[in-house]
Amino acid sequence: MTKKELSQYYWLKKEIEDMEKRLRALRERASAPQSTRLTGMPGGGGPSDKLAVAVAEITDLEAIIAAKQIECIHQRQRIERFIYSIDDPMTRMVFTLRCIDGFSWREVAAGMGHKMSEENARQTFHRYLRAANEAEKTQENE
Repeated sequence: MTKKELSQYYWLKKEIEDMEKRLRALRERASAPQSTRLTGMPGGGGPSDKLAVAVAEITDLEAIIAAKQIECIHQRQRIERFIYSIDDPMTRMVFTLRCIDGFSWREVAAGMGHKMSEENARQTFHRYLRAANEAEKTQENE
């Protein structure tokens, strides 16, 4: 698994959060009272048209969010399977804190306790990832 693949879960969660903010804003706009402009013309693009457009946008965004949430679940499961395959419990914990919990390196080090610095956490992560990718390449070449 590559560093980019491991970061996908974090970015999917961020993307979903942003979409949920947009969804809340759309819902607020749709529920806000609309002023009616009387022009004497039938179907003059009044509030019901705007409401219909807002409802369509909300429905579309809800469907996209649902699909992204499913993608996020699958990505998390894939990363967890990779992490659970790591033999060393300390390295597993570094990967869990970083890739699943989305911690910064400072938070990873703090979560690991007094024996690990930010740099040690980062090095543990990168060394294992490099070794795992090299082992994968070796298996592919055999």
